[in-house]
Amino acid sequence: MSLQTKNNQKTLSLSNICAKHKKEIIMIDIDSENKKVEQRFACVQCISDNPQCQYKTIEDINQKWNEKLKKEDHIFNDLKSNRLKKKEKLNQKIAEMRKNYILQLDDINETLRTGFSFTTTQAREIKKFNQDSIQQLSKEELNQQIQSLIQNNQEKLIQDSKIELIIKRDSRISKEIENKLEQLKQHDQLDIQESINILYDKTNDNQIQGIFQHIQQIQESTMVNQEQLIRKQELDEFISSSTQIYCQIDLFNQTIKKFQDHQIKINSINDKIKLFQDNQYFKNLLIQLHDYKDKFEKDFKNFKKFCEIDKLEKNIETLKKDYKKLESENLKLESQHLKEEQRLLNERLKKEQNNNDQLLQQLREQQINYQNQIVLLNQQIQDKDNLITEIQSRLDKLGLNIKPDLLKDQYWITLIKILQQKVNKQIKNSILIYTGTKDGLNNQQYWSKVNGKGNLLMVFKSKSDHILGAYSPCIWESCCGKYVADNTLSSFIFSQTNDQVFPLMKDTKKYAIFCHSNYGPIFGNGYDMKIGGDFKDGYSKLGNSYQYSCQNYGEFEPNLFGQKKPEIKECQIYELQFF
Repeated sequence: MSLQTKNNQKTLSLSNICAKHKKEIIMIDIDSENKKVEQRFACVQCISDNPQCQYKTIEDINQKWNEKLKKEDHIFNDLKSNRLKKKEKLNQKIAEMRKNYILQLDDINETLRTGFSFTTTQAREIKKFNQDSIQQLSKEELNQQIQSLIQNNQEKLIQDSKIELIIKRDSRISKEIENKLEQLKQHDQLDIQESINILYDKTNDNQIQGIFQHIQQIQESTMVNQEQLIRKQELDEFISSSTQIYCQIDLFNQTIKKFQDHQIKINSINDKIKLFQDNQYFKNLLIQLHDYKDKFEKDFKNFKKFCEIDKLEKNIETLKKDYKKLESENLKLESQHLKEEQRLLNERLKKEQNNNDQLLQQLREQQINYQNQIVLLNQQIQDKDNLITEIQSRLDKLGLNIKPDLLKDQYWITLIKILQQKVNKQIKNSILIYTGTKDGLNNQQYWSKVNGKGNLLMVFKSKSDHILGAYSPCIWESCCGKYVADNTLSSFIFSQTNDQVFPLMKDTKKYAIFCHSNYGPIFGNGYDMKIGGDFKDGYSKLGNSYQYSCQNYGEFEPNLFGQKKPEIKECQIYELQFF
């Protein structure tokens, strides 16, 4: 395609025409993707049909094309210049290598020539005896050789001063040649690696040159003490050392690669030989290979460890990346989880708010209802108070408000009736003056509470849970033993468990109670009811002073305690007041 340039006023166009509209091509689309080259050329009609397309004018395309050509020329010139520089450096390096190599080999050859040759004088001094018979030796020589033969020791022979001197000299020269060969090998490796670095543009000269320039500036400064200046020799050694160590890195990496490749080759050959283990030759070869492999692994044990360290470091780096990735994913999940929790919490709060509004409305309705109920309850309470007052009045009349704890209501009412009939008075109050489980179930505590008191109602609870007791108006006095009479005949013994009351008989009224400080309460002569000082011992023989009906019990006395002995586990004593 050629350009049409009839005049400067006309828009530039290509010589060919649009295949679709048969008009001149004046613009080209170079920005769109996935478009065939033939579809990128546009005439006026194409531009009108595709207003969204960003077309470029022929003039713009020419400008871009010229810029591209200039860049290609620049790249080509740089490439050409770099190739020439690289060629020059390599030629210079190879010439330098050849020169140094020849010089070092010549030096080694000269050392070898001069170090391992004998002069005629040296040979004559070492082999000074040409005679093959001791008969031809002088007397002095004969004595020396006979002494040497007597010792007959190779080590002594070696210690001969001249031979020993030659051996030491040979050892020194061998070491010198070894050092020169080792230097030649190192220089050879470094030169080859440096040549490879030149070939692939690998260098650290920029950093070294920068250090060198700074050192020169310091040396040129008049403010620096001359003793502190870095000598040129030290600087040259530093630059040489830097070059060598960087070359050694590449050599070291190559050695690692060769070591790993050799390991692969060993394993590969080993696997292949295993396929032919039936053949004796291959069996022998496999044994030899195993021996070689063991020696190889032993010789390169530290090298293998280093390679494994490198592998471990790579694994650690991979693990760090995986950890960061997992950490990032975890943070992302936590963020998503928090958002979800926040959403659920907002929904719950909204729901709770709706519930609270409903509850608030219900509470308002209930408050009105409760206020009405309160008015009604206040009235009911007042009615209940009046009823309680009336019931309390009735209870006072019945004496239930002063009932002992161990007695049942109905049985207490029965005892009240009996008491009021016998004393012909109303009970005003009952005062609890002694509780056995609290004050102590023994005669000392008992008498400390009842001494000098009368009108005492005693209620007992035995081990078998029998409830019994007694009443007497007589005064209880702590003494060494005496009976107290009850002329009112109001004393009696009772059993709530058996629902029985045993009154004092008229003929034995002088034996109503018996007082003795060593015992507990005792009623009747012969002791109708006797409780010992420990409230466990004692007995009951009703019928001596207190009457009981034989029709109810036959020939046997009523079982007052529920067992033979009292074994009291609770005792309550009330002082009754009358009006």
